[in-house]
Amino acid sequence: MTKVLRYSMLALVAFVMASCVNDDSDLNVLIQENPGRIIPPVIEFDYSDLDEGMDIIPSDPDDETYNDYWENSPWTTNVRVNYTAEGVKVTGTTTRVKATVEGGHVTVRSTASRVHITLSGECSDGSVKVYSDYKFKLTLNGLDLTNPHGAAINSQCRKTMYLNVAQGTANRLADGEGYITPPDEEDMKGTVFSEGQIVVSGNGSLDVYCNGGHHAIASDDYLRFRKGNKIKIESRSGNGIRAKDGVFIDGSVINVCSLKDAGKAINSKDRLAITGGRITAITTGAPVIDTELADTTSAAAVKCDSLMTMTGGTLRIKSMGEGGKGIKAKGNVVISGGSIEIVTTGIKDKASPKGVKCDGEFKIDAGRVYVYCAHTSPMHAATLTLAPGYKDYVSKSRLFSIEY
Repeated sequence: MTKVLRYSMLALVAFVMASCVNDDSDLNVLIQENPGRIIPPVIEFDYSDLDEGMDIIPSDPDDETYNDYWENSPWTTNVRVNYTAEGVKVTGTTTRVKATVEGGHVTVRSTASRVHITLSGECSDGSVKVYSDYKFKLTLNGLDLTNPHGAAINSQCRKTMYLNVAQGTANRLADGEGYITPPDEEDMKGTVFSEGQIVVSGNGSLDVYCNGGHHAIASDDYLRFRKGNKIKIESRSGNGIRAKDGVFIDGSVINVCSLKDAGKAINSKDRLAITGGRITAITTGAPVIDTELADTTSAAAVKCDSLMTMTGGTLRIKSMGEGGKGIKAKGNVVISGGSIEIVTTGIKDKASPKGVKCDGEFKIDAGRVYVYCAHTSPMHAATLTLAPGYKDYVSKSRLFSIEY
């Protein structure tokens, strides 16, 4: 065996084994069918620091993101929920902000505006549910909370929940395998769920585990991630990140993984816009076949049902299951900056793996895009548009790469 081939095999073994979960790919097949001995990059969760610069708070009320910054609102009512070995202690309630406690399960009902709720402590059988007539701020200040029967945090408010991760704190949220039935006309779709918008901010760390719900972090409106946090999301029973009205990633270090068959690491039912941060998205699931409808649904690391744009930041994708997709887009994709790396290793059987599957135009006019697909061609788009002026361009049977 030559030194070159030995190096290729060792690199491929390292690539396949490095992930947030075990990879069951057939190494021999991957090595034998690796055309030209292309060595794809190792893509795994990355917890290293990221210098994002200051988070610029918009001061103009006409700015479309103005209301997504809790700093632009005063917070005059402060409620604290502290989980201790002796039980739950709730302080700061008023005649318009009331709290009920059943074991470790806290329900806050608010008819007041400008309410700030701070959560801390540890509980293995608890949750926080909020009913509010107004947007509210929820700060995680060293919280380790598991709800074996449903969502750990559940906002039934149709306005914004500012989910602030306190600076320098470590926080963990988890659900259980068995969900109870929520009250009529209520949803409980995952570990962190909100009927309204969720805006994640702060400078701490947050781990979210989904074991029985549909998603790890889910909004029936839109989701925004601001700069500063380190976020780990692992979903064994559904999507990692999911929002109906769009996902907007302005920053943070986000490591998100879905282990479920046909699962999505990031799933936006509307727009997906990435302007900063470092995102690592991984899926491992096999396809799901609906025999009655003769329909097959595959896993996808990033799925967007509308326009997907990227102007900055880093997006690293790995899809390992049979037929798994890197990016699956129903609309157009426009890459105007930042860096994308996609690696798919799943075989082609009942479903076909693809690095990129875009039903519309996939347009690249700046930045870097690298797509490696071990078993099929990497780029599938209705229209592929490449702006002139690129520094490097490669298009092979398993590799697509362009850099400006």
